Amino acid sequence: MVIRAILLDIEGTSVPFDFVHRDMFDHARKHMKDFLTRNCDSRQLKKICHEILQEFNKIHERKLCIELECDSQTVEDFSNLIKEMIDEDSKFRALKELEGYLWKEAFENGSLQGILFPDVRKNLTTWKEKGLKIFIYSSGSVMSQKMIFSHTEEGDVSTYLDGYFDTEVGGKKDPQSYLKIASLIQEAQENILFLSDSEEEIRAANSAGLRIYLVNRDMLEEGQRDGFKIISNFDAIDLD
Repeated sequence: MVIRAILLDIEGTSVPFDFVHRDMFDHARKHMKDFLTRNCDSRQLKKICHEILQEFNKIHERKLCIELECDSQTVEDFSNLIKEMIDEDSKFRALKELEGYLWKEAFENGSLQGILFPDVRKNLTTWKEKGLKIFIYSSGSVMSQKMIFSHTEEGDVSTYLDGYFDTEVGGKKDPQSYLKIASLIQEAQENILFLSDSEEEIRAANSAGLRIYLVNRDMLEEGQRDGFKIISNFDAIDLD
């Protein structure tokens, strides 16, 4: 079996957990009201907010009946609702889409700048030199993924990446999602290496036939558990 493609998780694997939860989510909480105010007449945004409201009502068994309009009360209500879902770490697709639009603006105006673990860029370079295809799979929207990697402290590293996947292909804990990705990138499962800091995601990918490494950035030494190897950084990856 030969590794031909690498599939990377973002949070805790390629990008520090604190950057996502401290910088990106805090920025979303702080600027959501202003963002909604400035874009309240967007049809796309109205559609996204309607879907978010439906999901919020479903989760919380409520019957809130509001639509995004350009008035301060409606914007306030939606801003508070969205902040509550962010605090709950909701993976709902429409919420991630909305966050993606807000973060796109922030990355492009310099309010946010992506942070990678020190070993990431050099290994992306090495993998591309070896002819490997590199993909990202995250619960964050494809748009937000592109922004993180194209606006990093080390410059634009998106040139090393061949594609992005979000929960449009399915949940990250569902083996079927990895089978779908394998089909989309036209590679056999056993030729794809998946890297993630989530044991549940690793087990799902393993069930689908992918090769795997569990990434634990806090470990001082590499180890093994339940049949899969645990690494502390990408330098420890054996592609043979």
